[in-house]
Amino acid sequence: MFDVRSILRRSAVCLIATLITIAGSGAVSAQEPVKKDDDAQPRLSSDRPRDERLDQTGSVPPPRAIPRLRAEVDQATPFDTAELKQQRQEPPVQLLIAGPDTFGYVSVDSNEPMGPVFNFIDISATGTDAGISGLDVGSGPLAIGFPFNFYGSNFDQVAMASNGYLNFNLAGDLTNFNNDCPVPVGPDPDNSIYVLWDDLDLGNAAGQAGFFQTFSPCPNTEGGTGDCAIFQWENAEHWPTSAQFDFQAILYDNGNILMNFGPGNPEQGSGSTTGIENATATDGLTHVCNSAASVPDNFSVLFLYPGSLAAQNAETEPNATAATADAIAAGQCGVGGISPTGDVDNWVRSGANAGDLVFAYVDTGRSSSGFDSLLSVLENDGVTLIESDDANGPGSSSVVAGAIVPTAGQVFFEVREDGDHNTITPYELFQVIADPADTAAEAEPNDSPVTATPVTATVMTGDVAVTGQFDFYSFSANAGDSITVIMDDDPDDDTDLTDTEIQILAPDGVTVLANGDDNSTSDGNAAGRTIALTDGTYFLSVDNLFNNAPIDSDTDYRFTVLVNCARVCQDDDGDGVCNPADLCNGDDATGDTDGDGVCDDIDPCPVDNPDDTDGDGVCDSVDPCPTDNPDDSDGDGVCDSADACPGADDTLDANGNGTPDCQEPPPAPPPAPQPTPDACGCNGGTGGMMVMPMTLLGMGWLRRKKRRWC
Repeated sequence: MFDVRSILRRSAVCLIATLITIAGSGAVSAQEPVKKDDDAQPRLSSDRPRDERLDQTGSVPPPRAIPRLRAEVDQATPFDTAELKQQRQEPPVQLLIAGPDTFGYVSVDSNEPMGPVFNFIDISATGTDAGISGLDVGSGPLAIGFPFNFYGSNFDQVAMASNGYLNFNLAGDLTNFNNDCPVPVGPDPDNSIYVLWDDLDLGNAAGQAGFFQTFSPCPNTEGGTGDCAIFQWENAEHWPTSAQFDFQAILYDNGNILMNFGPGNPEQGSGSTTGIENATATDGLTHVCNSAASVPDNFSVLFLYPGSLAAQNAETEPNATAATADAIAAGQCGVGGISPTGDVDNWVRSGANAGDLVFAYVDTGRSSSGFDSLLSVLENDGVTLIESDDANGPGSSSVVAGAIVPTAGQVFFEVREDGDHNTITPYELFQVIADPADTAAEAEPNDSPVTATPVTATVMTGDVAVTGQFDFYSFSANAGDSITVIMDDDPDDDTDLTDTEIQILAPDGVTVLANGDDNSTSDGNAAGRTIALTDGTYFLSVDNLFNNAPIDSDTDYRFTVLVNCARVCQDDDGDGVCNPADLCNGDDATGDTDGDGVCDDIDPCPVDNPDDTDGDGVCDSVDPCPTDNPDDSDGDGVCDSADACPGADDTLDANGNGTPDCQEPPPAPPPAPQPTPDACGCNGGTGGMMVMPMTLLGMGWLRRKKRRWC
């Protein structure tokens, strides 16, 4: 079994291309294509000097090794479980995919099981003449018809060279016939699509020309279903030979590039370059160059634009400490480099809850230097270790799977070269932090792609307890998407490990795009990053390694699938919450906006928590007086709780002292009337003689001086 990562170590990679955006124009429709006439034109004489260049007659230097992904292809009938089991004992046929380059492009040709189907769309009778008839001729700017993204920059024009390439510099080198092998190599032309870069002649005979035409939609859907622009070299010849042939490049509005090669090319790639190169010659991808029989008749090559690019987050140095860590969000990958030796990169993810599960994988497969990474997952303080790993993944890459977040807050990912004695340029950090409720179990039987369990949750669980058992899972991806699987071999944390083997399968259920085969002492495993070659349903196969020995005592596992850096799950209502963890699954696209435990579609106040504080039947968000019931008793526009006079008009001020009448103290009662003294000095009396009864006072009293009593 070939290790995808070990072969990628030969890749030449540099810094990530700088992303810029240049606005482009819209697509235009065109005439229908015409059926191709393959009859060759007769050769006319030419006495062109040879010049210094690579010999095209066979005396060519051997090509340098081209970086390729090696994936395994089973020869079984699709979805044949018995044959899939037998595959483990038989050498697989190799599926060759060139790349990825640093930017992320990969290429695959029509000789491969999942490659494009040859379909030449002839535009010689319908297209516009590009003006490249002749020897070493370049066109002026040609309208593509839509914004075409190439290495992160949008272009709406391109120049066409008679020597078999397209150049986005427009005024750059359009006459270069000494093909580089491989690319990237400076200097010019650079920033180019090398369809069949060679010393070609389009001026030796009638009918030799270049054409271009834009279609909406594209008549060839091998690279996409939207708009496309076709650039065709008609009746080209290798100088100074006379055999004529046609080839073309199709640029799609999704960034993909398809190259079609008709019959009659006598060299068939022995002295030409087919590839792409960025504007600075720091990145590029060679599919084939200077290799005999590498470009046969009726042949196609598809370059896939990296689908994960928008989700990539490039590191910013310095980031050697938690304080300077680069932020990384859900659904993002971190792209960085460990350079110079001893460099340390830190990444931080916010919003983790205590008990969440961490899945992380450092992919070093594209590194041009070292591959042995060390990943440490740290707590909220950026210091305390949760878990670390230096060799669980493919090659010597790192995997931490199913680590439990102990404290709510931030989670840090520290990446370095294990031992600090080498560089890693570049690496890619894949990460998922999952709610443990966002988990779903396999549904047996799922021992073939036909009965595969759909990936419905961020974390899927299963068990391979039966000898010879395979578990299959299914998920969707589009052409150009990156696919990664991170596996936890010890989900119950009992240190009794399941020795899993995992394989990512193409939509045919047979072609193995990537595999992960950890050792029996690793508690994590990973497969990918691999590239989806077509739109469709992909599969994951899980088994207990080879199942030749007695079954392990512990056979459980759990994993997460990432497409373009984002976790895969089933989200029926499209609210961004996977079904298992969705309180309102299928009820409402926004779920429970206010977090009050009532789904929005049945919540009378979906954005309020609490809904109606004062119980007046009006949601707080639209209640002018959310804590008052009644709201405004006196109708003066002031809520009762803030109204100085909630039951009266607080605008009246009779005495003009600035204090509303309703706040003035009540007037004092009038004083009680005071009695007027009489002549006797008695207050309020009339005076008079009081004679006490004689029986009480005695007769002697009468003989005394008479007194007046009030």
